[in-house]
Amino acid sequence: IQKSVAAGVSALVGVSAPTSLAIDLAHEFGLTLMAFARDGKAKQFLPS
Repeated sequence: IQKSVAAGVSALVGVSAPTSLAIDLAHEFGLTLMAFARDGKAKQFLPS
């Protein structure tokens, strides 16, 4: 998450489950986090 924020990335996609820390940091920095990306589907965690 920190490297994505430092690089100016606005969204991050992963194929596995994010940790609770990753979700918290994504919310804190306004990063859209997507997990379980498989077969054209993903669970999206939006910044609050």
